[in-house]
Amino acid sequence: MPMHCAACSSEPPARSVCPGGVIIRTLDAIRDIRDAALVVARGFHSPMERECLHFLLRGAPEVILRPAHGLESATLGTEEQRAFDDRRLIVASIFGCDVSAPTPSSACRRTDFVASVSPAVLVPDGVCGGKAESPAWRALRRGQLVVTLADDENLHLVADGAIPIDHAYLEHSSAPS
Repeated sequence: MPMHCAACSSEPPARSVCPGGVIIRTLDAIRDIRDAALVVARGFHSPMERECLHFLLRGAPEVILRPAHGLESATLGTEEQRAFDDRRLIVASIFGCDVSAPTPSSACRRTDFVASVSPAVLVPDGVCGGKAESPAWRALRRGQLVVTLADDENLHLVADGAIPIDHAYLEHSSAPS
């Protein structure tokens, strides 16, 4: 099963919230990824990422939870624990017990690691200066497939080689052959 890394930008510096249209299209994309049974790896720390995790856990595919801290401080909610017990949630970290809480630096290192081992990187909100912009560019420089939502906020990523997708594209690509 292909693994995808979802690099979501939750709080770009130039604005306090993600545009509503991008949120709706991100949740549509996550639902389509779930329905296509693709494996998603991410930290799921931000509120938007937590919502994506809950969407993913409503389906059958595996999810890889990669916290930006050591496993000793990791806690699972009821839904996550149920998925873990059902062997649909894998929890793994590149950090030891010395990193007990996520930091911007550990989140960046985690995102770069997960993206580097994933065949595709999903960047729903790659706004200029946002948290997902740099990992997207690093993935593009490595020659990886980077997909982003078809949105004016992401045109700079498309100009650099990211593939713009929309709900219709995802529905078509996830349909059984």
